[in-house]
Amino acid sequence: MQRFVSTFLFFLAFLLPEAQANPVKQENSTAELISDVRRIQPGKPFWVCIKLTLTPGWHTYWINPGDTGLATTIEWVLPEGFKASPIHWIPPQRLTVGKDVSFGYNNESFHLVEITPAKEISAQPQTITARANWLVCGDMCGPESADLSLTLPVGSEERAAEYGDHQALIQQLKEELSKPFSGKAEFEEATDTVKLSIPLKDLNITEIETASFFPFANDFIKNSSTLEFAINGDKLVLTLPKGNKEIPSEIAGLIQINDKTSHKLYNYDVTFVPKAEAVAESYAKEYSLSLVLFFALLGGIILNAMPCVFPILSLKALAIAQKKKSEYQEVRKQGLIYTAGVIFSFLALAFTLITLQLAGHSIGWGFQMQSPYFITFMIYLMTLIGLSLSGVFYLPIFFSRATSRGLTEQKTNDSFLIGILAVLVATPCSAPFMGIAIGYALAQPPFIILIVLIMLGLGFAIPYLCVSLFPFLLKLLPKPGAWMETLKEFLAFPMYGTVLWLLWVLVQQTGTRGLITVGSGMVIMAFCLWLWRKLALENKILKPIVFILFVILSLAPTAYLEETSIPGAMPIETFSTTLLNKYREEKVPVLVNATAAWCITCKMNEMTLKGKKIETLLKENNIHYLEADWTNQNKEITDYLKQFGRSGVPLYVYYPVGKDPIVLPQILTEESLKTVIKTNEK
Repeated sequence: MQRFVSTFLFFLAFLLPEAQANPVKQENSTAELISDVRRIQPGKPFWVCIKLTLTPGWHTYWINPGDTGLATTIEWVLPEGFKASPIHWIPPQRLTVGKDVSFGYNNESFHLVEITPAKEISAQPQTITARANWLVCGDMCGPESADLSLTLPVGSEERAAEYGDHQALIQQLKEELSKPFSGKAEFEEATDTVKLSIPLKDLNITEIETASFFPFANDFIKNSSTLEFAINGDKLVLTLPKGNKEIPSEIAGLIQINDKTSHKLYNYDVTFVPKAEAVAESYAKEYSLSLVLFFALLGGIILNAMPCVFPILSLKALAIAQKKKSEYQEVRKQGLIYTAGVIFSFLALAFTLITLQLAGHSIGWGFQMQSPYFITFMIYLMTLIGLSLSGVFYLPIFFSRATSRGLTEQKTNDSFLIGILAVLVATPCSAPFMGIAIGYALAQPPFIILIVLIMLGLGFAIPYLCVSLFPFLLKLLPKPGAWMETLKEFLAFPMYGTVLWLLWVLVQQTGTRGLITVGSGMVIMAFCLWLWRKLALENKILKPIVFILFVILSLAPTAYLEETSIPGAMPIETFSTTLLNKYREEKVPVLVNATAAWCITCKMNEMTLKGKKIETLLKENNIHYLEADWTNQNKEITDYLKQFGRSGVPLYVYYPVGKDPIVLPQILTEESLKTVIKTNEK
């Protein structure tokens, strides 16, 4: 019987006319809730629109109403499992009344919302209800509201979407929505004005006739009825008069441009960040170059403690411990050559950063870790080093004349290569003091970038250089013996742990496809290493040919590696400058966590952030937690980091209500976070 009723309701739904909410008439407006579909489907989003038809000559307001007015709000009552998006705002008009300039809509306005039904819903018609509140103004102003409802039948999951009579209108409105701007947008603050600049090449507009800016937040600029815009070289520049509030750390809003040639109106959601020169000037006031160089030196020293670097340097130290006093001259020579390899690597990194920066790319420390191909290379490399430490086979770079017993002498030139290798495996990491040094450097001219990275490299080389120049320091260790071989084998496990971590990073970037692809390559590589030992080739012609063949076989699966973004499963909000500005405007506190899957420090700190005490603290204080995931390249997050003079993660910023943002320490503790939040409670 129940099955018969469900079937009857299903067929009855197709016989029903399109369900519509009755328009609600108010004194100076009429509200109506319409949908782009005739029937809804489980789990398939659809669009609705609250249409306000106003008395001729009257108007209502945008998300930022400007000098006067209130934005329209909607409260939803939905069936269980349904979700409603925030309002997708249609670009507004400038409304001038006397000296006041507001942002809104004349005669009629449309408020688009995307509704996502539950994946499992009954066959009975579903009712959605909206409580809309708006302010309508003409000769006078008055608040109005309406309870609007819409009942829609439910269709089959397999059946194609059946659009309603309003689909064409809603589609047209969706096309009018502003598009995210992906280019580089900067602002520069002067005494009385703010200048916004956008590269013309990113706009793809033939000839600009008019340009307007509608900020998402209010009062930091004057809503002048006429805006000055000019073409300055290869950039569009808008000059805005300052308002009553301080200029925020970033300026977000809607840019509206009219193309004179095509007569098209282009709308972009743009976030402007401070010009690099302004960041550099701010850092120059706060830090001297000598202090930044000291931070770079100290940060470089701390980098040696990273789990993927420490085993490599330990091998070098153990090799020195085996030397006789008569061989100390050779040890010192190796230390200098190792240092040369480190400095060479940091110079190469500096030139790469400078080149990419001059080419207009937004980059930061550890940028190479955003490539799944580089991650794959590191996985292979760390696996090889681990197997070598375990004694499965021996890499010549570590053991030039190695046997199955103990450590043996290394070639002098290998020290240069080990210096390069140590830097290579250290670059994903960010140590304390490095963030300020690198952030300062990347906002400065190329010469400053060079000397800061050289100082960072010198700090990185200092521990081993000191040991090689003063070998007597190793006399504190026990005499050479079997313990060295045991320690060498033990040091393989941090490398295996690093491989596991890199695989996890790869999964964040590429999903399970990347894991299967690289896992297959590692199995093939292990087989090739086993076969290489079995063959024991001595032929000078055949040996390199077989070696190249084995390398090709091991790398072959990476041809199927694809870069895709896998969303995280953490119950937090995804960072965007638009969302951050929205919460700031709503006067609620926000905690931003700029992190990346390849950042070890970030993951250690997340153990604190995910603890029950911190979770309770955030809930009790109504703090929105936004995660800026920088695992893959993301210009918006890169620009956000630059606002605080950072070029790498982690970065933790707390936004208390009505106060300036507070940058938290790179090493988080429950007490430090609790102190900052409690101190800055409203």
